[in-house]
Amino acid sequence: MEMMMTLMMTMIAILTKMMNKRLMMTLISIEMMILTMTLMMSTKMNQSSKEYLMMMNFLATTVMGSALGLSLMMTMTRSFGKDYMMNFLILK
Repeated sequence: MEMMMTLMMTMIAILTKMMNKRLMMTLISIEMMILTMTLMMSTKMNQSSKEYLMMMNFLATTVMGSALGLSLMMTMTRSFGKDYMMNFLILK
């Protein structure tokens, strides 16, 4: 059951990644992939202290990456007025 759920969440994330044109949708699909990885890690690990610390480290790194992505999106929206992925070509 858990494996089927993680597979379904991964497929949804991959499909949204392939069909999007906006940076926000890309960030959401990356977060869905990270959520799937977190779910898979938590089901496979026993809740010992070392594995718990590794999981907390992974989640802290994920939060920092999410904040960086959102700040990049806000900077890009303020500079160009929209968050289309085509704006990355302008940033050369």
